[in-house]
Amino acid sequence: MKEIVDRFRGYIVYIGLLSLLLDLLMLTPPIFMLSVFDKVLTSRSTITLIVLLGLALYALLMMALLDLLRTRLLSRFSAALKRDLAPRVMEINLRHLNQSEAAQHGLDDVNELEAFLTGPGIKAFFEAPWIPLFLVILYLFHPLLAVAALVPTLLLLLLTVAEDRFAAGNQKRATELSRRASSFAFLARQNAETIGPLGMQSAMTDRWRRLNDDALEHSARAGRVTARTQAASRFVRVSGQMIGLSVGALLMLNVPDVSAGIMMAAVIIMGRAMSPIEHLIGAWKSFVGARSAYARLSKLLADAVAQEAPSVRLPRPLGELLVDRVFLHLSREQRILSGIHFKLGAGESLGIIGPSGTGKTTLARLMVGLLKPTQGHVRLDGADVYLWAQSDLGQYIGYLPQEVILFPGTVAENIARMQAPEDLTDAVIEAAKQAHAHEMILKLPKGYATLVGEGGNRLSGGQRQLVGLARALFGNPSLVILDEPNANLDSLAEAALIDVIRELKDRAVTLAIITHKPSIVRDVDHLLVLRGGEQNVFGKNQDVLRVMNAGQRKKLPATNTPPAITDQTAQRLPDVEEAH
Repeated sequence: MKEIVDRFRGYIVYIGLLSLLLDLLMLTPPIFMLSVFDKVLTSRSTITLIVLLGLALYALLMMALLDLLRTRLLSRFSAALKRDLAPRVMEINLRHLNQSEAAQHGLDDVNELEAFLTGPGIKAFFEAPWIPLFLVILYLFHPLLAVAALVPTLLLLLLTVAEDRFAAGNQKRATELSRRASSFAFLARQNAETIGPLGMQSAMTDRWRRLNDDALEHSARAGRVTARTQAASRFVRVSGQMIGLSVGALLMLNVPDVSAGIMMAAVIIMGRAMSPIEHLIGAWKSFVGARSAYARLSKLLADAVAQEAPSVRLPRPLGELLVDRVFLHLSREQRILSGIHFKLGAGESLGIIGPSGTGKTTLARLMVGLLKPTQGHVRLDGADVYLWAQSDLGQYIGYLPQEVILFPGTVAENIARMQAPEDLTDAVIEAAKQAHAHEMILKLPKGYATLVGEGGNRLSGGQRQLVGLARALFGNPSLVILDEPNANLDSLAEAALIDVIRELKDRAVTLAIITHKPSIVRDVDHLLVLRGGEQNVFGKNQDVLRVMNAGQRKKLPATNTPPAITDQTAQRLPDVEEAH
């Protein structure tokens, strides 16, 4: 994050210099007043008044133009920072399934930074460093005037520190709870079809209300501290100016060099010296939010850099897949997969079967690089797919997840993986034909230009499944992973799917299919049976099916550390090919 901000250091320097010039021009009103009292009124010269007024108006015009320029620079700075930062955060957000909260809300943090940089509070931070300039000018008028301004200024600084100490913690906690409530509400909306029929509305609303009420409580606590601080700061500023006016009046009565013009100019300059700090107090809530967002983004980007491997563009893979003794543990107690080990040659096909909850979908996610194994590796043509997936592996892989989600846009855009379909028309139609979805798409209201709606809600489950299958086959991938591809298909569409599988085999595409229906995997080369997150059987299709049908397969005990896969398979199935 620091490297990104450093690239925009020029913006910060220019904005700081503009703030200095603006603060100097802010001296125009007190200098004009001083000149009118001490020059015009004593000389009774109309020409002098006109000249002074003209110079003051010109200075004020320059001040307005410079303030406009500073505002535009701040806007450009925030926009440039967001253009550079937001895509990185979006990429991190999409890269892994196991996302931290910082990744899930990374774009919210970027927006919060942008809002602060374009808000009124940021200007106070650029003006505050020049407060000593006003104190020096007051000192030149008279030391007591500088002291009269310094005391309330220090008090305002103490109030700012106190606000940060007592309000920042509650504000940070309120933000965290508010994000949890928003995430919970989003999840509830996504699963409205489940919540409604099961009568869970009240329970879900109560759960959300508790999270939201906690967020509101912490926000209210922070708000009370801020309100008290702002009230105290107004009292200090106004009383400080009144005391300064009184000090100036006493000096005018007792010191011959102090005139009425100096007294009035000093009061204005005192107010100008205290103004940035009072604005800081008013903008402290947005500053705390921006500071927390900056810290979260810094950690998010640093963690992402630490996990990144050197990106090397590898050639198109042939499709040789090796799952090398893979373990995936969420915790010491929660183990999803243990000791999965098999190998597929380029162009070979695999069916993955087993009871629900045995880790089949998780294994599919490992094979396409969505998840990183706790131990072991998944390699495609010898390269680790998790590291490869962070660069350009996606163009060589076709993946149909268990739950097909389409994105707002046309059918063609979804098949083209959200690329511009106009330049890929032939590839889009070819993928649809390979998925046996072309005829179905042509019958839609606008064919390939039909809008699918959010999540594909304008299409039926079977239509989404076929469009998702076409998306998986787009670009002629070397490795295709299909997770329950027949979940929403009727008998005719399922027969077409079997034809798709045969065609992929004929084209020597490495293929893995997860299913509960044996009919879908009857033509694959190998079968893998999972049970309890462990590899139960792996071998040639006919051998495994023959052994299973004959009742010769033995269930493995769910142990935390399975024996060697090769020996285990050889002992159970002497006529089944050993795991590689």
